[in-house]
Amino acid sequence: MHTNKEGFKKIITQYSKITDPGMLEGSVQYAYDFVEKVPLVDRQAFRVTVDQIAEKRPRAKSAELDQFFDNSLVHELISERFFKSLWGNQLNLEKFSNR
Repeated sequence: MHTNKEGFKKIITQYSKITDPGMLEGSVQYAYDFVEKVPLVDRQAFRVTVDQIAEKRPRAKSAELDQFFDNSLVHELISERFFKSLWGNQLNLEKFSNR
């Protein structure tokens, strides 16, 4: 989707039946904004989910967030420069080094 925009548009059109150019462009932009190039789980964003659960189950508030996800494989792929090979200069890996 990031490396072949026209091909991505064809796929969206095929499966969604969207033919209006403006709507198609909006769908593409939404996908670009939504899909992460490096799929790390954001610990603080996960806190929101736990807080919502805690409204019905108060014990959830004391849960250790790290027990619910594991970013180690993604970090391994970052260190091996896998994502850099996919995205090239579109990706700044420095912002992922401190996570």
